[in-house]
Amino acid sequence: MRTSDGLADERFPGPVVAGVDASENSAGAAAWAALAAMSRGVPLMLVHALELPSALPLAPPGYAEHRRAEGQRLLEAAAARVQEHFIGVDIEMELSDLSAARTLSALSTEAALLVTGTRGRGGFAGMLLGSVSRSLAAHAHCPLVVVRGEVPEPVFDGVVLGIGPDRSDQPFRFAFAAASRYRATLHAVRAWSPTAMFSGPTGGYYEEACTARCS
Repeated sequence: MRTSDGLADERFPGPVVAGVDASENSAGAAAWAALAAMSRGVPLMLVHALELPSALPLAPPGYAEHRRAEGQRLLEAAAARVQEHFIGVDIEMELSDLSAARTLSALSTEAALLVTGTRGRGGFAGMLLGSVSRSLAAHAHCPLVVVRGEVPEPVFDGVVLGIGPDRSDQPFRFAFAAASRYRATLHAVRAWSPTAMFSGPTGGYYEEACTARCS
C-alpha cells in the first residue's frame, strides 16, 4: 500500500520486486532481493520482461508462444536457485510482454523495493549502458536498488545517506528505516565544491563530510 508521499506503508508492505534474466548480474540482484524480502517479511516477486515486438503478425508463427515458454522456464529456474539458498522465502513470478522499464515501473506502484542488476541480457539488455536503471530512477514509485557485482555475505553493517540540496525527507526516512532494520550504523554524508572565492587564496575545491550514528 502506498502513502500520500509515494512511499510504501510499512504496516502493509508490498513485495520486493526483482528483474531477472539469464545473466550473472541478474542472479546477484535476485539474491540481494531475497535477503531484503526476508528481512522485511514480505514476498519476493521475480519478474522477466520479454519486450515482444508490437507488430506480432509480422513475427514468425509461434514466436510469441515460444518466447513466453522460454521466459517461464527462466523464471522457474531463477526461483529454484533462490529457494535453494534462501529457504523459506515466499516467491511470486511475473512474466511480461512489455519492456523491462515499463514492466518494473508499473509494478513499483505496489512494491516495497525494486531491485535490478547493473547489466543484463534479453529484456534487460539496456542495463549494459544503464538505460533501464536511469529510467527507473526517474519513474519508479518506490525505492530502487541497483546491485553491482556479486552479493556479499548477508551482513549489513552500514547505511550511507548522501545529503544534497533536495529538501525531501523521503531519503532520510528510508535510510533511517534501513539502518534500524539491519541494526546498522547510519552515515550521513554531505560533500560540496564551492567557487574559488570561498576556497582560499589559491582557489580549488574542498569537501566536507559528517557522520551520524543510528542505534
